[in-house]
Amino acid sequence: GVKLAKEQIDADKLYDQDVIVVYLPRVHESLAGIIAGRIREQYYHPVFVLTDGEDGVKGSGRSIESYHMYDGLVEVRELLTKFGGHKLAAGLSLEAENVEKFRELLNKKSGVLGISGVSSDFRDVLAAGEAGNERAKLALEIFYYKVRTQIAAYIGAMGGVDVIVFTAGIGENSSITRKEILKN
Repeated sequence: GVKLAKEQIDADKLYDQDVIVVYLPRVHESLAGIIAGRIREQYYHPVFVLTDGEDGVKGSGRSIESYHMYDGLVEVRELLTKFGGHKLAAGLSLEAENVEKFRELLNKKSGVLGISGVSSDFRDVLAAGEAGNERAKLALEIFYYKVRTQIAAYIGAMGGVDVIVFTAGIGENSSITRKEILKN
């Protein structure tokens, strides 16, 4: 299954998408989560692996820290017959005719790109927000809120913190982002 998934990802250049959606109709649905986890590790993208089940298409997803899998599914819920999960893993069911639309909408409607309508590149969204784009401002505020709530959860779990360190591109290179996350 993993080999088939990699072949599909490479042939269709799915690695260029924010969320990789692989459809493996002949792979047993019980393997979807295992395959998704392995693909996530290799490509460091959120991944959904879809298979044909007894009652339509079934899927299992595994995510990376920066993508909330359940929230992504909420954005495309009109295509799904069932779904559930949390930030890092999810399961879903949908009709076979909705597989391609699911892939397309998940990459265009959910996340920073879907909300901002600008880009999945945070630098572009910041620039658009600074230029007054209301959708970009909304995407930024949602992002800041989610990071704030995650930090608050960690502070509560650890009984306080002495310092907060920002790493990676967004944290290291954007003083505006650091300021907005730490306000309130």
